[in-house]
Amino acid sequence: MSWVNVGEVYYMVSRKRNRRAAEKSLDYLLNSPIQIVQPGPQDFIDAARLKATRRVSYADAFAAVLAQDRGATVVTGDPEFRALTDIISVEWIGPPVH
Repeated sequence: MSWVNVGEVYYMVSRKRNRRAAEKSLDYLLNSPIQIVQPGPQDFIDAARLKATRRVSYADAFAAVLAQDRGATVVTGDPEFRALTDIISVEWIGPPVH
């Protein structure tokens, strides 16, 4: 998981619930077996290239670039990732994505 996406999780939980819940989510991520990766210069360019050609957020482009680079699966409930299933593997969680 990219630090960009950790920040996205934090602000989304804070906005939808509250800061305390966001802090708990951050603590969970930092203490989970999920590897958090600092994006490098090429990651920023690759995410920008993907954003320029697909209807996804810049943060989602980071997740996709990392998944491509690592041969990993993105685990998400975010419907924006439907636009990327031809280039990355996605495991859907939450309500069905249509």
